[in-house]
Amino acid sequence: MTENGAVVVYLQDVTQEAQVQQIRRQFVVNASHELKTPVTGLMALGEAVRNALPHDVPAAERFSEQLIREAERLSTLTRDLLDLTRVEDPSYLKTESIDLIEVARGELEVLDTLAERRGVKLVTYLGDKVAVRGDRQQLGLLVKNLVDNAIRYSDTGGTVSIEVHAEDEEAIVRVSDTGAGIPLRDQGRVFERFYRVDEGRGRENGGSGLGLSIVKHVTELHSGHVGLTSELGEGSTFTIHLPLLREPA
Repeated sequence: MTENGAVVVYLQDVTQEAQVQQIRRQFVVNASHELKTPVTGLMALGEAVRNALPHDVPAAERFSEQLIREAERLSTLTRDLLDLTRVEDPSYLKTESIDLIEVARGELEVLDTLAERRGVKLVTYLGDKVAVRGDRQQLGLLVKNLVDNAIRYSDTGGTVSIEVHAEDEEAIVRVSDTGAGIPLRDQGRVFERFYRVDEGRGRENGGSGLGLSIVKHVTELHSGHVGLTSELGEGSTFTIHLPLLREPA
């Protein structure tokens, strides 16, 4: 109350802050759940190996292979959690003039091994230099996660195509696969953290459920947007649109 008897009412809208806090709490719950599964598996498999040795070596070897797969899954999840934390914090963004073609080639050299192991053919369509302003490491994560996701959700004998080119005032990164496709009801949610269209297959193929969320965050940090087209039985296409950097002649 003021000296003249007036009453001052101060209102503060904390809706957005409350929503952010709720998202963070849900993220912690989901991350804990995702981490618990491989950790529990590692403990059980370690016990199984110990019990099998030295009397049942074949069983011990089988359990050991499963243990390695669970460890790889845990490693992937931990790495993606750290990557997502970094791309969500703008302070990590270090921008410079970057050639997207060079970034894509570097990532594809590594991903070619994963594609070969899964029996998936990689087809690349890379144009001339495509200059953008951005963070080299984060744009590498964008390409890596898009292609990695396409490979993991493609069947043996399938094809994943990667296209990078300049179009009008935009840099385009397009990744298509010949996988099962994404139902229309799920297409609006595939960029959510830990969301999987097929929960069972998602865990089986070793994905963390964070790849497309990382893609979306990196795209938005670079003032771009991502589009998705998909049909069941026909595969999916993800298209990234980024501002093209027009360098002086």
